[in-house]
Amino acid sequence: MLVGVFISDLNAQLLDTATPIEFEDNPRLLKTSSGYLLKGSSIDLNAFTLIEGAALRFVGDTTSSVSIQYIFQGDSLSPQYKAKLFYEPGTDRFIASVL
Repeated sequence: MLVGVFISDLNAQLLDTATPIEFEDNPRLLKTSSGYLLKGSSIDLNAFTLIEGAALRFVGDTTSSVSIQYIFQGDSLSPQYKAKLFYEPGTDRFIASVL
């Protein structure tokens, strides 16, 4: 699963190197003992899609820490990747990304 949510001003530059995909259904947000889990899936990907990274845009506490993990068909898991956070000045939004 590759998820891309982009700031409109940067859309053209990011789309040169990334392909945004849509969630199959609305993503689910679950509370866990260590924070929250955002889970979604896409039917647009297949076994031959090479995943090189992800970018997610959040609204909320900019002191958050974000890890991204991919779940592949057959429920195999990637390692957890600690995301780099990029803050939108003057807002409570940030982008979490891994490459």
